[in-house]
Order: sequence, then C-alpha cells, then structure tokens
Amino acid sequence: MPSLRDGRVVREFERSLRSACERGSFRVVQYSLQRDHVHMIVEADGPVALARGMMSVALASRAS
Repeated sequence: MPSLRDGRVVREFERSLRSACERGSFRVVQYSLQRDHVHMIVEADGPVALARGMMSVALASRAS
C-alpha cells in the first residue's frame, strides 16, 4: 500500500472528504494523514449523519 502522504493519495482523500461533506450534516473539522492511517475530528448532526458521512468517506476512498 502506498503512503497516505503521497500527493496523489492526498488529492483523492480530500476529494472524498468534499463529497462526504456536501450534504451539510457531516463536517470534517480537522484531519491528519499519517503514513498508514488517518486521524479526523468531525462534527455531525447526529449518529445517523455521522455513520453516513463516515461510510461516504470510506466508499469514495475505495472507489478511487
């Protein structure tokens, strides 16, 4: 697996975050890409919005 800090991977990750946040009920406040994992601070309008936002990030990242 390539490093998550690779420029191409960073661009795709940021694209997936934008896509996940488009609905407005899920927001990424801050994130930190490490070599092999991600730290994120997020806000959501509730547990369902949080779950859907995180699923959206995961699915968008896999599709890339």
